[in-house]
Amino acid sequence: MLRNTATKNVSGATMGDATFGQAATFNTEVGFSLDVSPDKKAFTAAFSGLAVGIDGRSAAPVASRVFSFVLPLSGAEPGLEIPFAVSGFVLSGNAANGHLVFSVNDQSMVADFPANSDNSFVQQFKYKAGSATEARITVCLLADRDSGSDSAISLNVTTISNKLRCRNFVEDAGPVPMARTPLIPQSHYRARSRDPPAIVRDGVSSHIGRREYGIVDVP
Repeated sequence: MLRNTATKNVSGATMGDATFGQAATFNTEVGFSLDVSPDKKAFTAAFSGLAVGIDGRSAAPVASRVFSFVLPLSGAEPGLEIPFAVSGFVLSGNAANGHLVFSVNDQSMVADFPANSDNSFVQQFKYKAGSATEARITVCLLADRDSGSDSAISLNVTTISNKLRCRNFVEDAGPVPMARTPLIPQSHYRARSRDPPAIVRDGVSSHIGRREYGIVDVP
């Protein structure tokens, strides 16, 4: 008996034939690595320096960083929802804020990180496929603080990942690296929060257990 192994997501579109290209056709800088699965239905882009920060009174009150790359996309039916997970870490003082803008082709999301943040995060985004034959992915990091304050902030993105073959990508996003970027002197660090990372679904933030999420604190 023949069996149809294609999987449908919540939009009703079939994920069975959708695949990514094996390599990026464009990127704005070379400081990242891209790992595409053998079946081309999942990828992870890892970054070692995709970060933005403000430190001390002498720094400007606003700083930004943008990174883009393009990955071929084939076999994606119009309406197919393709999940992405953006992972990183934010540490901010009492008068500093961070912002993350993530876009795929003609769709985007914005995540805001308030003052006194000290946590890793996973931001979920579902891209609804149209007629595009590539995924043009951009992440923009923005940091700002009161001009009269000496508050510091560090915001980074460590990975962008995707799994076409996964039905419930939110629970399968994987552990979030807990590394901080060395943009803020030790005197600005507060004790690490023991709250697990936030997962955002449709703009609503929730937390999951530390053990289930595989988090290991860094001394």
